[in-house]
Amino acid sequence: ASSEKPEIKIDWRVVTKNPDNPLIIDVIIEGVSLAKVQREEFNSIIQSNDGDINALFSTLREFVATN
Repeated sequence: ASSEKPEIKIDWRVVTKNPDNPLIIDVIIEGVSLAKVQREEFNSIIQSNDGDINALFSTLREFVATN
C-alpha cells in the first residue's frame, strides 16, 4: 500500500489594498468557491424566512455561540 495522499488543488483569492494586511476573500477548493457556497447558503436562509435578513443574523449568532 502506498502512503501517498491524493493531491488537492486549492486557490486563495487575496486582496492586498494594504500590503501590510492582505485579506483572504475566498478559498477555492477543487474549483469550488467557498465564498459562493456561503453566499448561496446565506441567501437560502434569508429567502426561507420571507426575505428577513434578521433570520440570517440570528442563525450566525447561534453558530458563533455554539462554536
